[in-house]
Amino acid sequence: MVRGDLVGAEASLAKATTRADALGFPHGPYMHGYARLMESWIRVEAGQLDRAAILAADMVDEAERHGFGMWRLAGATQRTSVSALAGFSADHGASGLAADIATLTALLDTWRSVAVHAYLTYFDAVLARMLIAAGQPEQARARLDQALELAADTGMRFYDAELLRLRAQTRAGTEARHADISTALELARQQGATLFALRAALDDFELRGKPARAAVAAALSRMPDKSALPEVARARRALVARADRRRSTSRTIK
Repeated sequence: MVRGDLVGAEASLAKATTRADALGFPHGPYMHGYARLMESWIRVEAGQLDRAAILAADMVDEAERHGFGMWRLAGATQRTSVSALAGFSADHGASGLAADIATLTALLDTWRSVAVHAYLTYFDAVLARMLIAAGQPEQARARLDQALELAADTGMRFYDAELLRLRAQTRAGTEARHADISTALELARQQGATLFALRAALDDFELRGKPARAAVAAALSRMPDKSALPEVARARRALVARADRRRSTSRTIK
């Protein structure tokens, strides 16, 4: 998924489900919980929040049925995360956003209190997005720094590029924002995280305009040709708009 290959991700998920189906209790149901968490995360990254919400709810139901405490906690956290993102997208207002922030903060505090860290940096990023939307950049930056510190301590760096990209949004000045975005873009390139590289390049394009155009084009060229991800459409629109403005300027000069 982080390479922008949603079709390939879906194929891998199908294999995981088939293998889990062949296992008895507890291994089969436990692996189904794992697959649901991964698919729900993938759906979030793809902007498919409705599908992500269904998977998270199923995950909680199955975890309660089988007594899997780990997946119950992970499912509840993902369900809250997806609900918060959906509310943010629908602009549910300050009170709803504050409630989502409080619930997600409490869940993540629970994760840390029981020393469960797997995938925690992804959830920290969701909370940071909520805090940024609530006009609390300092709190968001503190959460992102905490996540980056955890990643450094554990070697769990799969979401570092996104953490850095989001941290740029908490900075006050263009130079500071550009520094975090550049670091995120370079790390994403090194890791082969094509989707994250495209997001960082788009943020830089929004921040600086023309000087970042080449990075957007380069990141877009590494995405699958038929990708239907929102970032691909956004990048194509940005590049076309820039080209149209250039042609319009050229005709005006002539």
